[in-house]
Amino acid sequence: MKVSVIGIGMGNPALMTIQAQEKMKTGQLLIGAKRMLDCFPEWEGEKITAALPEKIAAVLKEKEPDTEQAVVVVSGDTGFYSAAKKIPPLLPGIEVELICGISSLQYFCAKLNETWDDVKVVSLHGREGDLLGTVSQSVKTFVLTGGEHTVEQVCLALKENGFGDLEVAAGENLSYADEKISFGKADVFADKTFSPLSVLMVFNPQAKPFSVGIGISDRDFLRGEVPMTKAEVRAVSLAKLKLHPGQVLWDVGAGTGSVSIEGARLLGNGQVYAVEQKPEAITLLHQNRERFHCTNLHIIEGHAPEALEALPPPDAVFIGGSSGNLKEIIAFALNRNPKARIVVNAITLETLSATLNCFKAFSLPDPEAVQVAVTKARPVSSFHMMTAQNPVFICSAGGCYE
Repeated sequence: MKVSVIGIGMGNPALMTIQAQEKMKTGQLLIGAKRMLDCFPEWEGEKITAALPEKIAAVLKEKEPDTEQAVVVVSGDTGFYSAAKKIPPLLPGIEVELICGISSLQYFCAKLNETWDDVKVVSLHGREGDLLGTVSQSVKTFVLTGGEHTVEQVCLALKENGFGDLEVAAGENLSYADEKISFGKADVFADKTFSPLSVLMVFNPQAKPFSVGIGISDRDFLRGEVPMTKAEVRAVSLAKLKLHPGQVLWDVGAGTGSVSIEGARLLGNGQVYAVEQKPEAITLLHQNRERFHCTNLHIIEGHAPEALEALPPPDAVFIGGSSGNLKEIIAFALNRNPKARIVVNAITLETLSATLNCFKAFSLPDPEAVQVAVTKARPVSSFHMMTAQNPVFICSAGGCYE
């Protein structure tokens, strides 16, 4: 059997490439989601409705003995947030070719007379993305909506986070006869209703890209009386976490959220879960989250490890405060992911000792403890005096990264 996975664009067969049209003629079996199959009412061979890659692969394996050429149709382009990505690995021993199509991004930008090589993309179709962070940094943000993340809900999020006056464009039912493209302000769109089959472009001419790397100034955070991991210690702690884009970070005892905020920026489309039990810290977490537009930061109010129950398995765990439950928190994290990277900040010798004992008890690889002692200059009259901060022990272990 040979399988052709074809990107058919938004749904109008007239937008298919000639190569894709020719390949369709050779197929004996046509597989795809119902909306995709409805685009080909004249198809004379067998049609089977299947949308999930696993279901598509199961159908192909079942039909393999009696089928020489099968066609799988997917929306848009096979290389742009497509189910096509997962299909070839599910079919070992079967020849699979991908045939590109026109993506909704390309089509919509053409309709708007906009280039798309300078557009940032946020996909909210069946996933979470850093919407506000991307919008705050990007002149043009393309949003793939879906599920509960409708155009109106996305615009409501923009409105509630200080972006209500931004110009937006919504594209409904692209390429179909009832296609509609609308322009307006995000706060206005938040009160309207749009087709579930829609995309959104957000324009922010005042966008300011975040600084590359780590090093947010302490004065940029709202702090109050809540403890905060300061810039120099935070930089070393984040380096020891060895974060990779797309990962999940738990910040236990998050305080003001300085590690959570900076981690959320580094992770991009990854997710950060800030766990905190003190009400005043929870308030500051929400304020700082809004201040830095980190939609990929989730605030969990509660006592660890109980508050960790519903969280996805972590790739990395930062423990800034454990309230005496250090061993239980580490045990819970490792139970969810034995290869999680663990970083603990300790101020007292007792916490340092307890942390190293935990690393040993759980046989974590590459245990390390580093002391960071920061002394900063402050002006005194016409002179400068050095003022020392409390030394901090940064303990790290585990993980599977080079």
